[in-house]
Amino acid sequence: MNRKSLVFVTLLLSLSCGAAMAKDQNIASVQVRPEYHPRMELACAGQAKPAAAEVERLLKINDRAQTNELGNRLMGAVAEACNAGVSNILVQRAASGHSVTWRAAREFEANVAMR
Repeated sequence: MNRKSLVFVTLLLSLSCGAAMAKDQNIASVQVRPEYHPRMELACAGQAKPAAAEVERLLKINDRAQTNELGNRLMGAVAEACNAGVSNILVQRAASGHSVTWRAAREFEANVAMR
């Protein structure tokens, strides 16, 4: 095996082991943000629902009648992320506008959003 291949395999194994170990760790909070807006950090233990204005800003809600329902769904997404050990997530409203979807943020997305 040539040197470049050996370095690549070593790097790949290191990244795989790190990702596996990260899932087993307990986390204290989850950073939540839409793709192009500032982030919000919500604690995993004793979750307090964010203010209505923050939920509206994060999820781009124009109809305040949806704020409570979508805020509850946002907290459900945070709970799922906490249980999965995912500390950075991206959230957005579904196409219907009545639910919230989330996914783990990739490393480059987390770095761009922090600026």
